[in-house]
Amino acid sequence: MKKNRKFTVVHGKRRGRTGEKLVYFLLTAVIVLFGIQAFYSFARDALTARFVRTVVVENGVLETIQSVEGVIVREERVVAAPATGKLEWLVGEGERLAIGTPVVRIKTADNNWQTVHTSVSGVIIMQLDGLEGVLQPQSMTEINVPLTRKIPFKPSRLSAGEEVRQGSLLFKIVDNFTWYYAIELTAGEYAGLSEQSSVTLRFSFAPDQDATGQPVVVEEDGDKVTLIFEMKDDVDGCFTQRLASADVITKRVRGIVLPTSALIERGDETGVYILEKSIVRYRPVDVIDTWQEEAVVSGLRIGFPVITNPNLVREGQRL
Repeated sequence: MKKNRKFTVVHGKRRGRTGEKLVYFLLTAVIVLFGIQAFYSFARDALTARFVRTVVVENGVLETIQSVEGVIVREERVVAAPATGKLEWLVGEGERLAIGTPVVRIKTADNNWQTVHTSVSGVIIMQLDGLEGVLQPQSMTEINVPLTRKIPFKPSRLSAGEEVRQGSLLFKIVDNFTWYYAIELTAGEYAGLSEQSSVTLRFSFAPDQDATGQPVVVEEDGDKVTLIFEMKDDVDGCFTQRLASADVITKRVRGIVLPTSALIERGDETGVYILEKSIVRYRPVDVIDTWQEEAVVSGLRIGFPVITNPNLVREGQRL
């Protein structure tokens, strides 16, 4: 008779589980790090693309400008009322009139009319400022620009139907061929203009119109220089304005105009970052001239976007 034997199962320990956990942990950590890096790279590029500023490469003009404050001087003849009565205009302001043109007529208290004609040719200006007798071309050498600019004056004009008194000033006739612009500079400021036979001026009252001025009077007094330009170009307001600021354009350089913030220095070389098929590329340029925050360069193709804040990007980056 066989005896039943009892067996006992002894559970052994599984080897290598600690090692496998470490491997899994390391693999997970690597995957997470790659994910974080990829997300950071994507987020950084997306954020950079949001704040990157560009300008399109195109030809332009860089102007060297000196801003000045001055006084306008004109050959002006003021006409007074020959009688007391109500005023009626026969012409419009700004018209060019020949000698003998009827300008206004005055209806007196006895219902008679007196007509005023021009005694010289020129432009009819109805606005008076009280400086017509003070500022005349023949006395330009005596002009004190800063002092004149401090003189209080109130421009005025007469309306149709207004009552005027005999002897009161009605209008003025302005020489429509030549006018003058007087400024005061320091000797250092004048040094940049002393060799200029003519300059371009852009007045604050006509910012879209350029006028050519030729220096005709130069009075030096110590460190101060009074400079008077002869102007022959008509610009809007030149016959009515008296005090005026202007930009004197001393030099113009044509080429590709970029903000100086776009320039990158690499040793002795200067370049810019452009966007080519959404990739940041470096391109060397030749700097022709600079003025304040702009530069004229060459060496770029027209139409490419140039990055104006290159510190936010790196070469080869996709935006």
